[in-house]
Amino acid sequence: SVHRYIIQKRLVMAKQMLSQGTPSSEVYQHCGFGDYSNFYRAFKSEYQISPKDYVARLKESAYREDVVPRRIREQMEK
Repeated sequence: SVHRYIIQKRLVMAKQMLSQGTPSSEVYQHCGFGDYSNFYRAFKSEYQISPKDYVARLKESAYREDVVPRRIREQMEK
């Protein structure tokens, strides 16, 4: 439906903003959600992870990439 499409577009924008370090309190407002609880429910429903946990995983994966040299990461992926 059109409503679902709009929500999905808002959530894609929200993921991009979260990955750029924008706080959730700004993200939900900028992406057109009326309040944080609506944003949280939509995000969790779509991605099966909360916005806070999504940011934590991004930071964790960035940390791993910094710690493990690229050459070793490539070997691990094979």
